[in-house]
Amino acid sequence: IAIPHGRTTAAPELTIAFGKSSAGIEWEALDGEPVHLVFLVIAPPYEENNHYLPTLGKLVEFLSKAENRDRLKAIDNFQDFISLFSQ
Repeated sequence: IAIPHGRTTAAPELTIAFGKSSAGIEWEALDGEPVHLVFLVIAPPYEENNHYLPTLGKLVEFLSKAENRDRLKAIDNFQDFISLFSQ
């Protein structure tokens, strides 16, 4: 799993993009293994609601469960992706 994240003035609001690769992507991961799930998280430098850090925390907590990672790997459409995070 890779979660590149940051703040930038180019982001008008907190935005998350997701991608997956069954073959894996070389990512210079600590374990040396290819990455199969990628979440890109960007946010503006300042937010009134400050969702950036809490969102990162919730994402990491969600991804810490093997069953959630397996479900993400099996998803093949946007509606199932949204449903998984709506539970």
